[in-house]
Amino acid sequence: MNVKDETIERPELRTVIDCVTFETVKIVEPAKYLRADKVYLFHRAEEKPYADFLEKVEEEFTELGIEHETVPSQINNFQIMLKELLELIQEEKSKDNLVYVNVSAGSRVFCAAGLVATMMEGGRAYHVAAEEYTVDEEKIEDVYCEDGELVGQAKEVSQPREIISFDLPKPNDRLIQGLKVLKDLKERGALTNTKNLVEKLEEEEGLMDDIYEKDRKKVSQSAVMRYRRQFLEKWIDKGYLKKEDRGDYEFTEDGKRMVEVFG
Repeated sequence: MNVKDETIERPELRTVIDCVTFETVKIVEPAKYLRADKVYLFHRAEEKPYADFLEKVEEEFTELGIEHETVPSQINNFQIMLKELLELIQEEKSKDNLVYVNVSAGSRVFCAAGLVATMMEGGRAYHVAAEEYTVDEEKIEDVYCEDGELVGQAKEVSQPREIISFDLPKPNDRLIQGLKVLKDLKERGALTNTKNLVEKLEEEEGLMDDIYEKDRKKVSQSAVMRYRRQFLEKWIDKGYLKKEDRGDYEFTEDGKRMVEVFG
């Protein structure tokens, strides 16, 4: 087998991108769950206790047999963090790898940059919620107080630095409203054949018009073709729907989220 053939048959790998500050469980457990093949660990662990947390995370990945690479970086600089994440995601995707970014651990700047980077480059951002904390609720005031006054984790902060903004276009409203009509029909157990759906798109949302034959007894073939071009094909192309073996179209997780957020 030549090199070209090996490249074609190479299975996609799962790459996870993390940032290490004061967390271990939030980093290691999700990577295990995602069956990560490789983990990138962004950090600024120049001294204790940051270096200790990084060492602990590395030890756990070594024990699990998960390849990992540390990436020293300015994790509190949004522009630098975004640039490095974009480049890394691009590199990994060029190898046809799946890319996940953990936006629940590390610096808040890393998490913000990670979320934007995945939106721009098509990676998959995820978060995990803490179900149990190392500090009990009754001890919070002892930990986050100074001289009897509640302070929080931070005692002093820098001046505010505005985060660079981007125009991230919303999904096409017409497509999402049409998708909502389809989802409502499915949830009610109603017919979702093309004729019924085209009629609902006209009657309920005004998303289509001139859908009937001249005698108004049935949906015209031209209306069916317009529906396929303007809605169905675009839903599939954008990954909102997928075709099942039996020929039906089912919602993907992305499709469900689009309706929940924008519908």
